[in-house]
This record gives sequence, structure tokens and C-alpha cells, in this order.
Amino acid sequence: MKHFNTIDFPSIHIRLLDGNNEADLFIFKEFLLRTKDYFTDYVNVDPTDEQVKEFFTSLPPKVLPSQKYVYGIFDRDRLMGFIDWVEDYPQKEIGTLGYFVLEEEYRGTKLAEELYNALEKTVSDTGTKIMHLTFIEDDKRAARFWEKQGYQQIDTYNGNYGKQLVAEKIIG
Repeated sequence: MKHFNTIDFPSIHIRLLDGNNEADLFIFKEFLLRTKDYFTDYVNVDPTDEQVKEFFTSLPPKVLPSQKYVYGIFDRDRLMGFIDWVEDYPQKEIGTLGYFVLEEEYRGTKLAEELYNALEKTVSDTGTKIMHLTFIEDDKRAARFWEKQGYQQIDTYNGNYGKQLVAEKIIG
């Protein structure tokens, strides 16, 4: 999945970010520092360069680097969000949405829904039939958003940030 289907917001564009590109790492780190409400680990301590690169290199078990995509969402030249997608995980025709993060001012907007719809169309066009994602149980805003997109809870587990809900949506 290399090309992302576009959306109808003239100043918004989406492109793959490259974890080996210093400029992409720099703007990604700036984004993390601006979204400390989401990345609470970085409230008191800024992320190291290694932690920033980890967003690009961390993979689930038995996943190849070629299965992972990190898309930057830009409003003109400013990174205002990102999507972390792993295709064919945990099995063929199932994909996992690791992150779908926007700066706070863009959350809960029509843009967030259109970005998600563009993602769903893109992954469906590449053969994905089911999408998985995980979010923190206490994040009621996320729960409402994902429920509105048609996701249903299929599992729970205790993670580093409390109880995690695993949800899925059949798309094809």
C-alpha cells in the first residue's frame, strides 16, 4: 500500500514518512512534542531520537518492514497527524491500525472522519477485508469515534496504559 486515496480538503495532503529521512524524523518529533495530550509519556521528558525512530521501526511479531506504513497528514507544510498501518497482520487480508493521531484541534471534526474514510478506501483497494485497532478503554472520545466508524469490540487486555479494547471492522 503505497498510494493513499485523497480527500476533499484542499490544504490537506498525505504522504509516506521515511524513518531514515532526517527531515521526516525532525517534523515527526515536533509533532510528538505538540501532541503531549496524546503522547503523555513525553509530558515531562522529550522523546529521544531513538524513540522517534521507533515509531517507524517497531513491528509486531513476524511482520516484515515492508508491511508497515507511516503516513504523515499535512495541512499545507505542517504535520498535523499521522497514520500507522500494518497490512496483512495478524493474517492475510487483515490490517492493523497502530495509530491514527491528529493534533487536538482536528479531532472530532469532519476532517477526521474523511481521513479515516480515505484510509479505509485505500486499504480496501489493496485487498484488506478486516481492519483491527486498539485503544484505551478510558478514552471515551476514541470509543465514540471508532464506534461511529462501525468498529465492534472483539477483545480486551491489560496494557501499559490500562485496559485496552481491541476492535474490528469488516470492510470487504
